[in-house]
Amino acid sequence: MVSVSETHYRWLIKESYQKKQYLTAMKRAFLGTDEDFLADPAHASETSGCVAIAALLTNGGKIYVANAGDSRSVLSAKGEVKPLSFDHKPSNEIEKARITGAGGSVRSGRVNGRLALSRALGDFEFKKNTSLIPEDQIITANPDVLVHDTSEEDEFLVLASDGIWDCMSSQVVVDFIRRKIYEGKELVEIGNLMCDHCLAPSGTSLSSVGCDNMTVLIVAILNGRTKEEWYSWIHDRVEKNYGYATPSEPPEIPRAWKKQPSGDPFDYTDIDPVDGPTQAQLLQALTDILVMDDEDIAVMATGKNPLIVALEK
Repeated sequence: MVSVSETHYRWLIKESYQKKQYLTAMKRAFLGTDEDFLADPAHASETSGCVAIAALLTNGGKIYVANAGDSRSVLSAKGEVKPLSFDHKPSNEIEKARITGAGGSVRSGRVNGRLALSRALGDFEFKKNTSLIPEDQIITANPDVLVHDTSEEDEFLVLASDGIWDCMSSQVVVDFIRRKIYEGKELVEIGNLMCDHCLAPSGTSLSSVGCDNMTVLIVAILNGRTKEEWYSWIHDRVEKNYGYATPSEPPEIPRAWKKQPSGDPFDYTDIDPVDGPTQAQLLQALTDILVMDDEDIAVMATGKNPLIVALEK
């Protein structure tokens, strides 16, 4: 197993990093880590995988964000969200073109009807086309890298897994952090509070919003300030309503079931809870069953998944 510290060390000593070719260095860090996993006999047949996202703040006032998968990074500038990554979903035209070009397919919004994201480390069963380079495989660890020129209006950077973004929009996450800073909370506590806010109540169906894994990292952009000065700066901005107006409370999270990209299995959020599914929705539910693997079926069988409710009705 390749540790995060080892990967970081290789990144730092790479010639491209030393030459400040950060975009190239970050891409090689992701792809190189994936290659290390594949070269290890203990992991070469690994059928699971993970997404990855990383950010680099340079002395030259730039932020580089590398992302492979459906984690996400956003920036707060005057309280207004600025995306620094894009979610890699199979239904995206660029992703779909690579997937089909490598011999795969997109069914029900999933790669080969199974995987709900299109880039990841691992998932080697989708990387077996020996005629293609790693960047062109059905699933690739090749990250998109976005570059942002920092300004005096930049406040903080957020990196989080999809368990957070399933529950909160990018702007709501920025609002939440700003409000908690105003209330005197430290960033570590704010991260914990955000996870608590997103976490589904005990006893909720595993297919519900707030049941996915959650990781969040909040990075203060000091711009020469001390930590204490930075907290006071954000507090004053919220108090004076400077920039984007920060709500006093986050919106309530709908606790129905986990929303997936359009066309994914379990995406039946429009089913009427009283009248049941329309004929078209029922047909979609039956179609999805045909492409489910054992893991999908196991998830579907837990609790009152809307698909089961639809079929019962």
